[in-house]
Amino acid sequence: MLITTFTLALLLMAGTPADVVVVKLPAKNAVSLVLTPSGKADIERSGTLSQIHIEIDKLQTAQRLSPAMNAYVVWAVSSEGGFENLGELGVTDGKGRMDATTRFDQFGILITAEPHFMVDRPNSVIAFRNQAPRGDAIRYVSVPVNVGTYDYSKLQPVAANVPGLVAQARAALQVAGGVQADRFAESEFRLARVDLATVEDMLGRSAPLDLVLPVANESIRLSQRSFIEAKENAAAAVLESARSDATLLRRDAQLLQERLQQLTNEHASTLNQVRQLTADLAGSVRDRQQGTAERDAAVTRVQSIERELADLQRRQEELRNAAVLKLPADYFDVTAGVVTPAGNDALLKITAAVGFWAEPVRIACPKNAVEILKKFLSDAGVPQNRVVIVPDR
Repeated sequence: MLITTFTLALLLMAGTPADVVVVKLPAKNAVSLVLTPSGKADIERSGTLSQIHIEIDKLQTAQRLSPAMNAYVVWAVSSEGGFENLGELGVTDGKGRMDATTRFDQFGILITAEPHFMVDRPNSVIAFRNQAPRGDAIRYVSVPVNVGTYDYSKLQPVAANVPGLVAQARAALQVAGGVQADRFAESEFRLARVDLATVEDMLGRSAPLDLVLPVANESIRLSQRSFIEAKENAAAAVLESARSDATLLRRDAQLLQERLQQLTNEHASTLNQVRQLTADLAGSVRDRQQGTAERDAAVTRVQSIERELADLQRRQEELRNAAVLKLPADYFDVTAGVVTPAGNDALLKITAAVGFWAEPVRIACPKNAVEILKKFLSDAGVPQNRVVIVPDR
């Protein structure tokens, strides 16, 4: 069976578009941006860094927005649609505060509800985003970006009566388990699970939080590392499986071609026999009965060969259609016109493997990603005659 995609328990999705106002910071003056619905961000460029101070009033818990979410994460969004995780928004008595830095000199701000603070892509649950600056002195542009790349709908909510970092550690291990990190990143996942078990044991013994929280933080870090590693290793496994299947398909296609040639030769020979018997039948009344039987048998043989030829040709077409590497939609950021980090890793492996195949590699991708894939392959130096791109219907 040809394996062209890998099913993960935590689904990787194409994401949903969200508009973000990206502001170009002036070299000297500070900028104050309104965060809707109830906050502000003061930003100032200092050397090669942008200093950010965020204040939000009347902030409800992340669980109120989505039961399985445990933290607010602040993102800097570049004009190219890139994301930088600036860290967790601190929440005290219903108010959010944060100080952070980024190297971006033009960016927008998103604040999303997340299962834990170390996630690498923003959720679709957007709590706050900046608005356009007032006046005409500051340049800005609205940039559509993809959010919600990961589907957290299967995450189980964590009990609300535990410290926030502990809830995040529990969720982080769930997220890693969702991409089968226990299989594809076994070492890191095992260490994360051990740390979380230590946290649970310490909570059960009412250990001081200043001892519990560092262990919970380490469990989150290890869970996120295993999540990233599992995604990369799963993609590599898909590629290796596809290469193995392609080898088997080439062998089957060769055997099929040989059988097809054999039947074609037999078909031509039998047709000649039919013509000869027909001629003999016309010229020999004495052997008419025997000749008719032989001719009928030969005609039956021709019909049988023709049926087998048609079946082999159908199977040959099925094999040709099966030998396709199918790229999922989350490999492409259609809005930005680029491949995603996951797509970049997988496509680099594919371009490296193109030389191993004798026949051109057939790659299927969403219709709206064909031009993105062509540009990536061209930039990677892959000759056009080595790849056939098949748009998904």
